[in-house]
Amino acid sequence: MTATLRAEQNNILVPARRDEGLIPICETFERSAFDAILAQRDCDKVRIYTAMDDDLKIRFVITGVNKEGEDIFLIDSSDPVGVESVIEAGLRCPDICPPASPLNS
Repeated sequence: MTATLRAEQNNILVPARRDEGLIPICETFERSAFDAILAQRDCDKVRIYTAMDDDLKIRFVITGVNKEGEDIFLIDSSDPVGVESVIEAGLRCPDICPPASPLNS
């Protein structure tokens, strides 16, 4: 699936926006961010949203999900972990890319 996206990504963009790196190959996040999400009270799952930054580049936003399927996206002052519950600042490739692997090359 990752190879298909790399091969087809320019075909889904209007010609004027091709080869601008709008669609990421991947985005890398710190483990600590996931640990904080998963440590939240009632966090049962993780959800990944596709988003777009001010430069019109696709990014990923990650949040915890409770057992009812609801996003956990607010700071809960009663949560003993006391963390923000949304991850949105990964290292985006292109620009900051990992070493070559079958998933990204």
